[in-house]
Amino acid sequence: MDNHGRILVVEDDAVIQRLIGTMLDGAGYSVAFAGDGEEGWEALKTAPFDLLITDNNMPKVTGVEMVRRLRETHLNLPVILISGEIPRHVRDLNSLLTPGLALEKPFSMAQLLGHVRAQMIAAGSPA
Repeated sequence: MDNHGRILVVEDDAVIQRLIGTMLDGAGYSVAFAGDGEEGWEALKTAPFDLLITDNNMPKVTGVEMVRRLRETHLNLPVILISGEIPRHVRDLNSLLTPGLALEKPFSMAQLLGHVRAQMIAAGSPA
């Protein structure tokens, strides 16, 4: 089911990764996974995606650092940064997450799906 776009989910918690993947797959999205920020960055460099969903607190490379790398390459990919604690101390967080947003855990799968659809529509990708 690849009719709604490709999403990369970068999450080091296997349970959360599986929950998000199951929800997105059920909604018709094609989903790829990475278990940490470095693996996520490599995936972003090798395949096209319509949206990035990333945890922030991960080993090797944080979600914010991965998004910073993404923006430095001038990729305008929408990002949903999920975290138990949004890193509000990051001064340029709003610009890094444009397009995109930060979503604080805990959240419902319905909330996440609503944000996914809104970001995909805003980006002109299939929702």
